[in-house]
Amino acid sequence: MARQRAEEFSFAVAVVLTPAVMGKEVLRLAKAPAEAGGSLMTAVGPGVLGMVLSFAAGMLALRWLSSWLEQGRWYLFGGYCLLASLVVLWVG
Repeated sequence: MARQRAEEFSFAVAVVLTPAVMGKEVLRLAKAPAEAGGSLMTAVGPGVLGMVLSFAAGMLALRWLSSWLEQGRWYLFGGYCLLASLVVLWVG
């Protein structure tokens, strides 16, 4: 499989899954005020803001990583994946 084709496929998978996950989270947050006795905006506002900011950060990161892949700098992408996995293991 060509590198560009693999990159396009992985981005397409993310585009399909992200809205569904965001919708599920909004529904979960919308139910929270009834259980906690608070308002809808108090529960949903910070979550929606977090999702929007995460989406923006993700798009910037994808653009940055995509430029590495298009320029053939796969070793940088590998280093990024290794570092990210170490951070996840350390935090988790």
